[in-house]
Amino acid sequence: MMSFAPMTRLAMPLLVLAGLSVPVAAGAQGLAGEYLGARFAELSGDISMAARLYPRAAARDPQNPELIERAMLYRISSGDVPGAIELSDRLAALAPDNNYVSLVAAVRELRAGAFASALDRLNGQEDLFGPLLQALMKGWAQSVDDMTAADLTFDGLSGNDTLEAYGSYHKALAHAVAGDLEGAAKIFTARRQDFLGLDRRSLVAEAEVYAATGRQTQALEVIDNAFARGLRAPMLTSLRERISTGEPVAFNMVTNATEGVAEALYTFALVLGTGEQNRGFAVLLSRFALYLRPELIDARLLTAELLEDDDQFDLAIAAYGSVPAEAPQFLRAEVGRASALDAAGRTDEAIGVLTGLKRTHPQELAPVTALADALRKQERFSEAAEAYTDAIALLPEEQPRHWVFFYQRGICFEQSDQWDKAEADFRHALALQPDQPLVLNYLGYSLVEKGEKMDEAEQMIRSAVDQRPDDGYITDSLAWVLYKLGRYDEAIEPMERAVELVPSDPILNDHLGDVLWKVGRKMEARFQWKRALSYEPEQDDIARIRRKLEFGLDSVLKEEMARHPVKPDGKDG
Repeated sequence: MMSFAPMTRLAMPLLVLAGLSVPVAAGAQGLAGEYLGARFAELSGDISMAARLYPRAAARDPQNPELIERAMLYRISSGDVPGAIELSDRLAALAPDNNYVSLVAAVRELRAGAFASALDRLNGQEDLFGPLLQALMKGWAQSVDDMTAADLTFDGLSGNDTLEAYGSYHKALAHAVAGDLEGAAKIFTARRQDFLGLDRRSLVAEAEVYAATGRQTQALEVIDNAFARGLRAPMLTSLRERISTGEPVAFNMVTNATEGVAEALYTFALVLGTGEQNRGFAVLLSRFALYLRPELIDARLLTAELLEDDDQFDLAIAAYGSVPAEAPQFLRAEVGRASALDAAGRTDEAIGVLTGLKRTHPQELAPVTALADALRKQERFSEAAEAYTDAIALLPEEQPRHWVFFYQRGICFEQSDQWDKAEADFRHALALQPDQPLVLNYLGYSLVEKGEKMDEAEQMIRSAVDQRPDDGYITDSLAWVLYKLGRYDEAIEPMERAVELVPSDPILNDHLGDVLWKVGRKMEARFQWKRALSYEPEQDDIARIRRKLEFGLDSVLKEEMARHPVKPDGKDG
């Protein structure tokens, strides 16, 4: 768990701002409309609209520091840092001690190379910026003229392993930028295990330092160990190829102190972005990182991912789309753009993007898998099964973690009435990952629905319930197999628990009604069926539930038996 002191004075997420009202000037012509529109956009979570309307409201009430602050923050979040800087100058005249004014001013000075001025601003501001961000920015500003002071600042990050790891990492980067590659190599070697929890950029930096100091074997070892842990990235793959072929490798991860500060802002945004509460501030920091270093592609991706997680799909799509085609991360960005398009309801566009990537990158697994997932979500199961088949063909060697490919393809086969293929895939998934609860539940439930291998199905589902006792759908599966076996009294407890866990699911409420009917609690059964109808079930289920309410479950089952008689072996006849 990440542990460092919270930035109580500065890191106010935008969602907190949304809960605060702003006093506006009485009688200001047109202000009320602009302000109400901005507030509506803010409360609706529409950053783009808030970024347009708050500056208009602030222009109509130029002496209102709260409005100007909001306008500035939303401008930054939307990606307009220069526009936010203009607003910051106006805010500084009205509220010179404003926390965000200090941050914006420091970033602007660092971009301009005014390190001494920035250093004066950062000194003694740990409470304002927080210990990690303040130390990283200060250390980089000091490194320009006084590496000894910078070392002391980076080393001062102590108290827990996380702070120490980030302090040592940026200390190593600063030494490499200053030309002390041997010093950087020593830091990386001494703290290698501490850096494993950082992002992939730390691995690239370490490998570059080793390669630049003639330690090619050590550099390749860093990358190969990362690959062995499943940490693959285009930057690492490209770097490995260059080192393996004997190409000279220089240290280019960070080339000056301004880029070092951008790296620090990116680092801190990455840390904050793991928690929903601080996501708004993480976006601000990642935007500042890009202002300092526009070519920092990982910051573009982080910004896009944070925005997508916050349902800001249009801004996320734009951020993903800003990654140039020649960048090693372009494929990842395009897959992310497709994800954001899909989440925004533009699924056909998303599928078009992924289909194009599959064609232009036929050996890459990510776009094929994303395409299969998108088709499956659209219930285009036959096409999805084909895409999963293509993905499986790209797997270099089957590993236990690959169970999910066979599981998802099995679902597509089952949904497209190809049961034999579906069952084979589910069992293959279990061979790769025995006792995987999702697979056990899906296969067990499917067998129950088909009236096949009921004893095995029950054992599968019981195993799944043991592993995930708080999963309402898996608990429903257990109740349903007991129901299908005629053990109605046993089915009551798990069925009621399933509905407690997922109270608004129409299928679970319908199932509970059936179980209650079978144990003679017919009034309660009708109540559950009515509840099931209130939760908007599928159209076919609506007709069946209404017939149960009108004629009772026994009559409905008798009609269904007459239409689809069951042979003694449990298979439809």
